[in-house]
Amino acid sequence: MVSSNLGIDINVMISNDSVSTGYYVQGNSTMQSINLKSGNMIQGWIDYDSSKNELNVSLSLSSTKPSSLILTFQIDLSPIFEDTMYVGFSASIGLLASYHYIQG
Repeated sequence: MVSSNLGIDINVMISNDSVSTGYYVQGNSTMQSINLKSGNMIQGWIDYDSSKNELNVSLSLSSTKPSSLILTFQIDLSPIFEDTMYVGFSASIGLLASYHYIQG
């Protein structure tokens, strides 16, 4: 299986930081890989802690938020936030046609 990546891109399409996609099962410290082409729903959480200037990302194949993060990125987002702005997500799995949905 080809490794898939998750990246944080701040105002550019080049990742400031990235990691292979995966998730942690509660009680297991080994990251499980995620096949983005599987058709399975993948739940993601993006949390920002302004007191630590920390952007955290976690993924799961269930609706239970894992206690382990797959990516932590240090950044102060306060100079980037505007009163009115757009926030987006992008996705690609290569040469195959695919659909990606944000459901909440």
